[in-house]
Amino acid sequence: MTGASRHAGIGCGRGTGAGFLVTEQTERQVLTCAHVVARGSAEAVTVSFAHGGYEEVPARVVAHGGRDGRETGPGAQGTP
Repeated sequence: MTGASRHAGIGCGRGTGAGFLVTEQTERQVLTCAHVVARGSAEAVTVSFAHGGYEEVPARVVAHGGRDGRETGPGAQGTP
């Protein structure tokens, strides 16, 4: 897979966003921003790819970087 074929659409409840495929092995992983899947424990998460006909594939959140949406704190812009 190269180029745009790695681009993913992410759905989580009423939220949507973008991500990209980072591994292709058995445990395929997609990276996206925390706010896209913030409700991932309460809402179903799906991933789709243009090359797959935009068919939604069930997914789950396996890591969260700690971003909590505040302007300051872990993960905020300008915060090391």
